[in-house]
Amino acid sequence: MKTRRDDRGDGPLEIMVAVVVLTLATVFGAVGLTGLVTNAHDLQYMAYEDAALRSDVAMATAQIQDPPSPLYAACATPATYGPGGSNAVTLDTSSANYVSTITSVEYFNGTTYSTTCGDASSPVPQPQLITVQVTYTPTGMVRSTQFAVVNPYIYPSLPSGGSGGLVIQQQP
Repeated sequence: MKTRRDDRGDGPLEIMVAVVVLTLATVFGAVGLTGLVTNAHDLQYMAYEDAALRSDVAMATAQIQDPPSPLYAACATPATYGPGGSNAVTLDTSSANYVSTITSVEYFNGTTYSTTCGDASSPVPQPQLITVQVTYTPTGMVRSTQFAVVNPYIYPSLPSGGSGGLVIQQQP
């Protein structure tokens, strides 16, 4: 004898469980999608900051070291190279909401970089390690990098077409 199948449909408990499962799936999907969008924006801001840093390093290095009138200053401070300083360097201002600043200047003592400047009149000048920082003002996100410069008056362009500049044997 065959048993008869019940065709009355789903009961309230089954419908409630199905609605709860679909709601949870929708909520978790929305949270995941929101996270993806937020991460994409953060990565975009970081990419803009990295581009601004590269531009700042190129601009500052050229202004501090390149002829005809380099802005290099022995025993410089961030204020020396900052806005209103005696040797003010112009940094990248092309992107709205991104602010570039020189945050530190350190000096090579033969072994490492430190904030103590040696004798400014020494025939062997101390290379300067300059830190540039870019801040995305709406969020306060900060990225920074460092680059080295050397006194262009002591180390002019090399003879026979070589390029002048500091050669770093070991990364700072």
